[in-house]
Amino acid sequence: MMAELIALDMTFGSTSDRDKVMPGIEAFVKDYPDTVIHVHWASADNTPDKVAEIARDLTSLDPVPIISGAGMSNVLTGVMKTHATTDYPIIGVPIFDSVTRGLSSIFSTVEKPPRNVVMATGLNNSYAAANIAYKYLMHEYSNLAIICQPDTHPERQEASDHLVEHCMNYHVKNYQLCLPELVSPDDVVIFPFFVSSSHDYHKMLRLDRQLSEGDGIQIGVMTRHPLSGTDFERTLQYFTADLKSTVFVASGEYINAILAAAQLMDNELALGKFRQERQQKAEKLAAEPPEIMQYER
Repeated sequence: MMAELIALDMTFGSTSDRDKVMPGIEAFVKDYPDTVIHVHWASADNTPDKVAEIARDLTSLDPVPIISGAGMSNVLTGVMKTHATTDYPIIGVPIFDSVTRGLSSIFSTVEKPPRNVVMATGLNNSYAAANIAYKYLMHEYSNLAIICQPDTHPERQEASDHLVEHCMNYHVKNYQLCLPELVSPDDVVIFPFFVSSSHDYHKMLRLDRQLSEGDGIQIGVMTRHPLSGTDFERTLQYFTADLKSTVFVASGEYINAILAAAQLMDNELALGKFRQERQQKAEKLAAEPPEIMQYER
């Protein structure tokens, strides 16, 4: 008897990006023949009704990964996200463009406000999107490893402190501060990194290879150090690396790293508190009256 196939859905904003995303999808289904991937083509700008229909179909099921990608501002992933509750892992695939070399899509995809996380893959990295979605569906995660390093840089300490504080506030109990070399290949891992550090870059690559050999997933979160001009080039280096089990969340938003981990770990206590906080903010904003500005002579 043939084994039941694992179905994944991906939505991309333009058929002109077919040559950027289809090779990764074809490679993944070859590596995982128990998987079938439905690829949808829909644009938030040009076919909003089709996008809404796809999103409604996906969010009518138990929480499944919602995968989407587009170039430039990647409006598509933001719109898909508005149809989902906090329980749904949102995986965004930034797409390369010839003008900004993908930076516009990278930042539009990953830089989301607190409690509104999108987990961004590397540029055009549909393989990683499928791989992380597959791992989420097939594996139950119970442990969270927060990468700490032996140096005493204050921003590294700040990142660790914030991550631990959020774990405590959001009832993420099975976490530990961990040196990179002690990470289990089957855990969810949060790696706070300096984008300017080649040391961090190579550690992230090594961790990704280790986690790709198991069921683990790495969440990269850039520290709050302001970006310089040369750091944009280094950002591209991270997002063009061959990372198969790594996603990124908003720079300095350690709370989004914890939310992403809670989604991957199906931590209902944490997700419930995130839902409550988002609802409170929504109610407060909805109650704000309009402000009328008029020039008075």
